[in-house]
Amino acid sequence: MKFDNNKSLSESVIMQGLTLAESARWRDYSSAIREGYKSKHKRSIPENILATTATLLENTYQWANRMDETTRSVNLGSFVDYGFDVISATVPNLIAHDILSVQPMNAKHGAIFYLQYLYGSNKGSIQSKNVMNSPFSGQHEAFNFSNDVVDGESIGTGNGSTTTFQTNLSFTPIRNLAEEKGFIVVHVGGVEVAKATKVENGVATIEGNGYSGTVDLGSGAINVTATTAPAVDQKVTVTYRYNMDLTEVGFSQVDLDLQSVSLEAFPRKLRARWLLDAAFELQKMKGIDAESELVVALSSEIKHEIDGELLYELYKQAALAGYTWSAKLPTGAAISYLEYKNTIIDMFTQMSNDIFTATRRVGANFIVAGVNVCNIIETLPDFEAEFLGTKVINGPHFVGTLCKRWKVYKNPYYGANNFVMGYKGESYLDAGYVYAPYMPLYATPTHVEDDFIFRKGLATSYGQVMLNDKLYAKGSITDFNDPNRMSGGPIVIQTAG
Repeated sequence: MKFDNNKSLSESVIMQGLTLAESARWRDYSSAIREGYKSKHKRSIPENILATTATLLENTYQWANRMDETTRSVNLGSFVDYGFDVISATVPNLIAHDILSVQPMNAKHGAIFYLQYLYGSNKGSIQSKNVMNSPFSGQHEAFNFSNDVVDGESIGTGNGSTTTFQTNLSFTPIRNLAEEKGFIVVHVGGVEVAKATKVENGVATIEGNGYSGTVDLGSGAINVTATTAPAVDQKVTVTYRYNMDLTEVGFSQVDLDLQSVSLEAFPRKLRARWLLDAAFELQKMKGIDAESELVVALSSEIKHEIDGELLYELYKQAALAGYTWSAKLPTGAAISYLEYKNTIIDMFTQMSNDIFTATRRVGANFIVAGVNVCNIIETLPDFEAEFLGTKVINGPHFVGTLCKRWKVYKNPYYGANNFVMGYKGESYLDAGYVYAPYMPLYATPTHVEDDFIFRKGLATSYGQVMLNDKLYAKGSITDFNDPNRMSGGPIVIQTAG
């Protein structure tokens, strides 16, 4: 495993956040966050979410602490008291944790991280430090890195005149598979030209059309001679198998590499104004603090806009597109409408497999859908609904699981007929899109002028970046509002080419 500066930096961000969570300043908040998260999600809060929340609380505290105690108590009003509670309740329950990578920033200019895996050793045509698996390029096409097959090891390159190629093969001892003619194969320019035909005294004989040679199975010494010299730049390679039980060479190695992308946080800002007299009467008659109510309302609006922007960007930037499904039952169909609705699963399956093909890593594991799409999904037999009770739900939220494969989120900000499928791994680093909050919620001092109007500003600051748009596919349904949608034309599911 490769431990570089980026990995140490990423781990230090999480460890710093966990240290903050257990500090005297945030210990009580952390306890409440743990209990609230476990009550809602029926599981312990992941360390990265707790660390993220503590980091953002500290960022906000440091911002407020720039003022002296007197100025802060007079001008920030009760924001210092309830602002941290709003952050503690909001950040751990962001929908972004379920479908995006959430990585807090400690400054306006920072870095976010993603994982990729590198080949840590040479083997055949595979070269050390090449990418084995990455959120950008997906999985490498090689499939002989972990077994006893050495595929395409170079023994030379043609120059138009050289006819003899000699070297020692890298992986020894070579397996004696004399009963399997061709267990050692020589290629020139990717074309097979010779192979092992027999073994005597530990030495394999290579024969072919215009090529001959020998391979010492113990030392790996190989000698190949051609009657006609290979052309310029033609690769001369050998494929063989070695004994993994007896080798002293060791086994193939994989390195974990953590990369970073520079990021800048940008703000969202709102301001509020309210009459001093009205605020006084509201407090006297109803016991309601106008400032705290306004902050909650403004923070709710900002959260709504962030959710909407992040999900909009997922839909907008999804690389795989062009998928449609008609909600109208085909004319003369010999199946019920309930049976027909299940054909939408065929489209979801193809989209998931298209993501897998494009990334060579994973298929989709979530769906974010508009209301009409959810009307179809939530009435499918293989949909398991999430019990929401009497809770008031605002904005995008989890509604259940389809076919035990895809978590489904209802999003009122999408067009009712639109949806996006994507992937989010267990690790907070394993996602194609990153949301990087810096200041989740901060306020300007409250002041009143000679017009008897209070004024206050509220803001948030964050960055975002798409790392791999091939992890997302988008589509839509049609004919949902057709008054005769339970009877119609032929069954057609159009998919991207």
